Amino acid sequence: MHPLLTTDAIILKEEDYREFDKIFTIFTKNFGKINAIGRSIRKKNAKLKYSLQVLNFVNLEFIEGKSFYIICDVILKDDFQNVKDDFPRLKIALKILNIFNEFIQGEEEDRKIWNLILASIKKLSQTQNYQIKNLKIFYFYFIWKLISSLGFNPELYKCVICKKPLQEKKQQKNQNDYFNSYFLIENGGLLCQTCGNKYQNKKIVVSSNTIKLLRLIQKDDKILKKIKMSRNDEDELIKLTKEFINYFGISKYNF
Repeated sequence: MHPLLTTDAIILKEEDYREFDKIFTIFTKNFGKINAIGRSIRKKNAKLKYSLQVLNFVNLEFIEGKSFYIICDVILKDDFQNVKDDFPRLKIALKILNIFNEFIQGEEEDRKIWNLILASIKKLSQTQNYQIKNLKIFYFYFIWKLISSLGFNPELYKCVICKKPLQEKKQQKNQNDYFNSYFLIENGGLLCQTCGNKYQNKKIVVSSNTIKLLRLIQKDDKILKKIKMSRNDEDELIKLTKEFINYFGISKYNF
């Protein structure tokens, strides 16, 4: 008989299975990402029906089955109901869970990743004063923190080719000083002007504002409320982020 396993977990995804069951995609503290079946969970009076919902933070008991892990018991630790009751925050939370699910593969314990997803959902539940623009910044913050936590921390301060510190070459346009730099996806960071000329077909042009945003969201999340992002900044950050995660094979994600 298989041993009873227990761990803290966050429910990432659910889908109907057979007549009354559901298959849950779950990220666990001790076992990484697993798929587990909740038997008879769709019945009206199912004992675990309300504990096993997407976004819930739970303590999970399960055993190994033939095709899936089998959920035996669940203790609800936090349902983040204030997030579920606030559509803008719920939308961001579900986007976070979806992209997290796309990036994380396999059953492997990773406490750094666990701490990131749990802390991010908790932080989102506490951000009652965030406006929509701040929530979008929070979303980008999570994505780039996740990328960094997986070992792909972008180089934002020196050229990824020649390793020289980046020089902010300013030009004049519409009476506003600005500078453009280049991001080379396959090398994971910024290029200087000289090296950028050698990668005409592979580089992505990024403005000074986008570079500053990336540098800021890589820092402590306490600074997030102070960051302002224009529509142009958002569009450019979406483009760069999409290109970067496409490099990891996540090509159908919708921002």
